[in-house]
Amino acid sequence: MDINCSFQLIVGGHCTLVKRSQVSDIIPLLSCKRDISGHKKAVRISDVESEVELILARSSILNPSSDISELTICPSHRFSLGIGWRRG
Repeated sequence: MDINCSFQLIVGGHCTLVKRSQVSDIIPLLSCKRDISGHKKAVRISDVESEVELILARSSILNPSSDISELTICPSHRFSLGIGWRRG
């Protein structure tokens, strides 16, 4: 069974499960509420305040509209665009 989230269309890649993630389902983007303070410090960013803002910024969605409430995210995209992202 294929799982596809909104971010597969936005940034590409594959929707898969992540071993480190406790979540195995696609969830609404607005449900993403992880603490990002350690990640912000590690990668030296200060212009985002929440996991949702971090994911949107990494997806180049800088002026989100009200339709972000309809966006969904899979564990793979949440990890790679959120606190799992590392400088290349």
